[in-house]
Amino acid sequence: MSEFSDCYYLLNATTEQVVSLIRKARCYGIVLPRNDRYVPFLINGAWDAGKLVDRVIENNSGTILHYSYGKDHGLYIKVYDFSNGAFAIDIQQREPSENDLDTILVKAEQLSLVDRDRIPELRAILTETTAKGNVDSHSIK
Repeated sequence: MSEFSDCYYLLNATTEQVVSLIRKARCYGIVLPRNDRYVPFLINGAWDAGKLVDRVIENNSGTILHYSYGKDHGLYIKVYDFSNGAFAIDIQQREPSENDLDTILVKAEQLSLVDRDRIPELRAILTETTAKGNVDSHSIK
């Protein structure tokens, strides 16, 4: 059986705002302690590992990042501005990934996910993962 992980992050939010979002979405969830600018939380309700809980996105009133990882599949990061998809990062485990780097970088800066001075570093990481199909996570600082 493959290893899977799945988590949501609400940008510039309070714990209370995340609790409210989970209630509006009519889901069960766990809110984790705030980490810098993000409040991470877990949601019960996706039928397949790594799939979004649509009700969470439909009720989102900010910027939300959905992270999912499957050991045999890869890493997926989907970012939503309210209920609109802003961009996705797809890092395949066994083959090169296809990502629109320019869109990702512009949107990441517009949504204040990455500071302007860190954009070249993010570009380098995404370029490496696109070319190789994977990346040594220990090399990312």
